[in-house]
Amino acid sequence: SDLAMPLLANRSALPDSLITEDKVYEFTFSDTPLAERIMMELRKKGKQATHELDITEGDLYYNTGRFIIAASFYKNALAAKAVKRDEQMTMKLLHRLISCYDGLYDEKRKAETVKLLMQNAQEAGDSGMESIALFYLGKSLHEQGTKERGYVYMLQATEMMEKSHYDRKYDNLRANCNDLLICYERDKRYGEALQVLDKLEKYLYAKTPGEAEMEGLYEQEKCKWLAHRAVVCSKLGKEKEANEAYSEFQKMGRINRRYAYLVVPYLFDLHRYDEIVDMCKQRETEMMHKKDTINLYMSSTLKFYGMAYQGLEQYDKAASYFERLSVLRDRSEE
Repeated sequence: SDLAMPLLANRSALPDSLITEDKVYEFTFSDTPLAERIMMELRKKGKQATHELDITEGDLYYNTGRFIIAASFYKNALAAKAVKRDEQMTMKLLHRLISCYDGLYDEKRKAETVKLLMQNAQEAGDSGMESIALFYLGKSLHEQGTKERGYVYMLQATEMMEKSHYDRKYDNLRANCNDLLICYERDKRYGEALQVLDKLEKYLYAKTPGEAEMEGLYEQEKCKWLAHRAVVCSKLGKEKEANEAYSEFQKMGRINRRYAYLVVPYLFDLHRYDEIVDMCKQRETEMMHKKDTINLYMSSTLKFYGMAYQGLEQYDKAASYFERLSVLRDRSEE
């Protein structure tokens, strides 16, 4: 942001008006270094409970794709006495941990945490939290090959969330739709994917009252929607709509790099292998810079590298990337 440039140039002090939790969330996407600096200043001040700061810092890392370190902050917060006495906060942290394990392909820990969240939600009569646990249960079943039952649970969970009064209702509906789109695309069920795309479009800019503002959040959601639209329309033979969506996706600039993996199937349809390799290089560089390379983004990047080099008939390079992918998946299961 324009505000961030002079602040970062003058590292002596930040104005007190900036040193708030809301500002961490506000700048999470639009100026991550500034959000990290505000977080550091909040800890220095020490005016808030440690578990509250752990949650905020965990959210900062989770939202920027650094799942391992995010999970460590969430676990710290869960261990706090104040959190153990608060069933709502406990469930929200369990949800956050499930999201981290999902991003790390840690199916064992994810399943354990989903079961715990389901028990807590049913005991508390919390339909929003039960919906979250049910959706992840369905997603796991789908990933394990029990696809039809998985879809039933995921769709049922989404319907529950739509009817709930959960305070992060629209965040979760967007996340559910994006996960459903990935599943439908993998299963080549493009007609159903198109229906989800239409539903997701209605949720792109929706928010609940009192929700903290996050600069760049809705741009990211639009970016993901455009990527899925390019792929689904391409698969359904709607070339004009697919090309328009990809053109809009490209115009979003740097923000689309994190979600490049979503649009890659569209590029494969057009045999644009060099473009895929360039996207992979950008994404890999960013993840290495963050020192966070054990996650689903790196996994998809290595897979697409290998497939693109196969398309370019550079088979040695393709093999080396598939080997790296195999090693990464082994590490993530340790």
